[in-house]
Amino acid sequence: MADRGATAAIDISDGLAGDLAHLAAASGVSIEVDVDRIPVVNGVGIDDALRSGEEYELVVTSPNMMNAADFEERFAIPLAEIGRVVSGDDAASVVLLAKGKRVANPLGHDHFS
Repeated sequence: MADRGATAAIDISDGLAGDLAHLAAASGVSIEVDVDRIPVVNGVGIDDALRSGEEYELVVTSPNMMNAADFEERFAIPLAEIGRVVSGDDAASVVLLAKGKRVANPLGHDHFS
């Protein structure tokens, strides 16, 4: 993926929101996610997609727009743009937006609870 422009990647087995928080903390950035753009399978709500650990998907970051068709051809999985890395007052955080407004960020899976 690095040869296609990816600068970071993490599996979301602990839930999208929680694993994005790990990525943000490790990178010292804030990540904005448009929850309306998150692909989900039929019968799965967005809250489940944000906090569950059943997806077995990857989140990838890149400073440049990645070619989704090229990515899917090479790795046989679709690529969806769901957000962006930003800097600012919320450094090392994840901000969820629905219809442009900030929404609550559910906790991801906690292995120690």
